Amino acid sequence: MERPSCAEHADEYCSYFCFSCVSDCICPECIIHGVHKDHEVKTVKKAYPIIKEKIDEINNGLETKVKNV
Repeated sequence: MERPSCAEHADEYCSYFCFSCVSDCICPECIIHGVHKDHEVKTVKKAYPIIKEKIDEINNGLETKVKNV
């Protein structure tokens, strides 16, 4: 699987996720010098289980609401 390039810095690979913006994945350059400076970021590998858990919680809540309707 090919790693995606950063939308802002085409020569950099996306390897981080910004929890402050909940946006597309970003590159190190975005964190150091870009708009994500001083934001809460984690590597994609570390962010994945956190994001998955949040999605599961939302999904469970939606399933409960659908059952109630």
